[in-house]
Order: sequence, then C-alpha cells, then structure tokens
Amino acid sequence: MRTYNTMSLAELSHIKIGGNTKNLFFPENYIELNELYQKYHHSHKIIPLGGCSNILFGNVDNYILISDKYLPWIFSVKKTDEISQLRISPNMNINFLIKKLAEYNLGGLEFLAGIPAHIGGLITMNAGAYQKQIGDYVSSIKIINNNGIKVLKQSDCDFLYRSSSIDGFIIEITLNVENINKENVLTIMTTNINKRKLSQPLNMPNLGCFFKNPKDDSAGRLIDSCGLKGYTIGDAMVSYEHANFLINKGNASFDDMLSLINFIKERVRDKYNINLELEVKVINE
Repeated sequence: MRTYNTMSLAELSHIKIGGNTKNLFFPENYIELNELYQKYHHSHKIIPLGGCSNILFGNVDNYILISDKYLPWIFSVKKTDEISQLRISPNMNINFLIKKLAEYNLGGLEFLAGIPAHIGGLITMNAGAYQKQIGDYVSSIKIINNNGIKVLKQSDCDFLYRSSSIDGFIIEITLNVENINKENVLTIMTTNINKRKLSQPLNMPNLGCFFKNPKDDSAGRLIDSCGLKGYTIGDAMVSYEHANFLINKGNASFDDMLSLINFIKERVRDKYNINLELEVKVINE
C-alpha cells in the first residue's frame, strides 16, 4: 500500500485545484483495496479516483480517497467474427486503450478520443460524445463496495445520460468492441482529437464540460448566449473557445470555481428558466 502523510489534490486534478489530504490511499492490489473498504465504509464516505479529469476537489477531510493508479493492469481480448470481448482493468487511459485495441483491429471507442480519463471513471459517469455513450459497450463490470466483490451486468448499471447507478470501485470491465481495421480506428481517433483541439481549451487546466446538456439544447450555447465567455471570478474563467469549459487561469481556488458555477447557473436560470446540472463531480463537505 502506498500512502503519503500529506498530498496536494491539485497535483492529481486536471484543473489543478485542491488542498492537502491525509486520507488518500494507493492500493497495489485488490486485497488492499477491499481491506480499505471494509475498514472505513462505516465511518467515512469512500471516493474512488481514476485519472481525476472530471473531479473538482473542495474540502475532503472526512472522505477516504482511493486511487486506481497502482492497481494491477488487466488486458485480454477474445476475438470473434462479429463482436469481440475485451477484459480490462479500470486504470487504463482511454487514448492508450484505443491505440492498443487498434493493434488487434478492434475499435468502437474512438468517440472518446482526446479525453484524458481512465476507462473506469468514464464508465461510472457514462461518458459520451457524437451521440454515443460508453455504457452501450459494457457487457459487465466487477466492483468492490461495502458488501465486498460483486459482478454487475450492463442492465444492473442503469446507464443514463452522463450517469449510472454504479456504487463502488470498479476493478474489472468487460466491453463489447467492434472488429474494425487498424487504419480506420487511428484515422477516426486522430480526427476526433483534432476536433477537440480546435474547439476546446486543452492548453489550460480544465475538467472538460462542466454542465450536462439540457434536453434538445446545449449547455455551451446557453452559457454563451448569456454573454459569459471570458467571465472571470478570481482565476476561474469561462473559456472563450467553449462556454461549457471552465478553466483555471493559474491560481483559481475551489471557492472561485464554485462561485463561477453558481453564477452561471443563476444567469441561465434567470434567462431561460433552465436549471443546469453539473457533469463534473464536486467533492466537498
């Protein structure tokens, strides 16, 4: 088990915001992970951490944070003539995974290319783009939670728009992937990454889209129409490139970002009578 006396969560978060914590654990196997759950779940809320590309950290003193960083890697492929199955661990970066699948002439996940996230986190939030979502590719997952180890089928996960009912730490994933020529996979991947580079502030600390799209509309369009591109509180700013991206200009605090979130929600609600829902996960007591 790797533990640290203190570690700044700003070092983990892609938006570079977060204070120090003493309750951050890096288990190196699933026995250690299970022991952490059984030790702490009666007294603390346990938060699984992956790539931290979608988490805004506030005050976390009373949480137990468990990272998948040093957990064992799993990668195996069972090929068939039509749909093939992939068995993987949650701590694999999605972009690495797409390239790895291409070596086997397998694909289907290219719609997620360019997102700097681990596959476990993407499945928990049912990430998606281009009218696709990762939950549609899930065959089953294995989790550890307060009750020990459990296997969930896709139908058990209640995948909805940017959400699921998964309650626990994913330790193994089985995905249905498609038989696609390697060159086609890499071409689609490159195209999608280039689209993101053109329309998103990837050179600044961010967490991707902050708000879910309301039905039949776009959160980015709503925020932009309120004239909020470039609006700043402290060092937290609405991106000029994409209004649904909030960026850290350098020294933004959690309070700066939370104030900006609430201001945006208030302006959109006043103008359109729409309550924007967060897509990012805010961890704060």
